[in-house]
Amino acid sequence: MRWSATLVVVEGDETVAGGALRRWADGIGEIKRMWTAPGHRRRGHARRVLAALEDAARGCGYRSVRLETGVRQREAIALYLDVGYDPIDNYGRYAESELCVSFEKRLA
Repeated sequence: MRWSATLVVVEGDETVAGGALRRWADGIGEIKRMWTAPGHRRRGHARRVLAALEDAARGCGYRSVRLETGVRQREAIALYLDVGYDPIDNYGRYAESELCVSFEKRLA
């Protein structure tokens, strides 16, 4: 597995958010491991991490990025839809899972 970028947000001496980007296929990146520490949610960290990973994806030459999340992750789903991700069929390891939803965003 080749990682294209890993991002960690630190405030003071505390790790508060992060995410990673890897190659999925030619021209397509996959965003993985998006997270925000519970005490730091609703402060815009996830939105900033996602934007930075999308910038990294553009820098890697990806034309689009994909991601997966759990069906119960309502806030994550709302964020992805709000910033322009479109629902797609589940793919990869969780292609047959009913507990997962997948999204893709075309990069400009």
